[in-house]
Amino acid sequence: MAGVLNWMRRQLGEPEEGCVTVEVQKGFFEVAVDKGRQQGAAKWLAEYHRGHFMVWSLVAEVDEELFENSVQNISSCARESPRLEDLLRICAGFRSWLEADEHHIVVLLSENDPRMLMWSTLLCCAHQLWSGEQDDARAAFMVLCGRRVEAEYLAVNFLLDESKMAEADPMTLLLAPSHRTYLGYVEQLARQPVLATPDAVCV
Repeated sequence: MAGVLNWMRRQLGEPEEGCVTVEVQKGFFEVAVDKGRQQGAAKWLAEYHRGHFMVWSLVAEVDEELFENSVQNISSCARESPRLEDLLRICAGFRSWLEADEHHIVVLLSENDPRMLMWSTLLCCAHQLWSGEQDDARAAFMVLCGRRVEAEYLAVNFLLDESKMAEADPMTLLLAPSHRTYLGYVEQLARQPVLATPDAVCV
C-alpha cells in the first residue's frame, strides 16, 4: 500500500512525507496518511490553512494537538456496516463548517488501511450528494476516482490486473455492498425538495 501512496505523490507533485491530499471538491480534502505518520498532513495544514481547517478523523489514535485541537474524531462511526444517522450527521457537520466561513476547509483524515479507505470513499461520495455537488452516487464516485488521479489507482490499490479491472464495476472494488446501499439512501434523501435533518433520521 505504501507503493500506492508514493505513486500518487509523484503524480500530484507532492513530497513523500507520509501523506497524500486529494481535493475532492472546493474546500473539501481527503487526506490519507501512512500509519503513525500524521506530521506531514499537519505540516501541510499549518502552512496553507492555519486557523481555517477542521479535521474529521477516521483514525482513532489521532494527535489532536498536532492539528491545533481542530479535530472531530469519527473513528467510532467506521463500523463494518454504516448507519444512515451517522452518515447524515457527519455530512451535516461538513456543511455547517464550510458554510460558517468562506475560508473554511474540511479535512477527512484516514490511513492507508483498506477499511478506512472504504469509509473515506463513502463519506467523500456522501458529501458530494448531500451538498448538491453531484446528483447520483455513481457520478460522485467517478468524480472521486478522477480526483485520486485516474482510475488506475484502483487497480494498483487492490492488486488487480487489467482484465479484472475491465470486467469489474469500480464501485464494487472500493465499497462493500452495505456501503453502496447506504450511499444510495443518501442519494435518495438528497433529492428530496426539503432535506431531512440528521436528528430526524433514526435507523
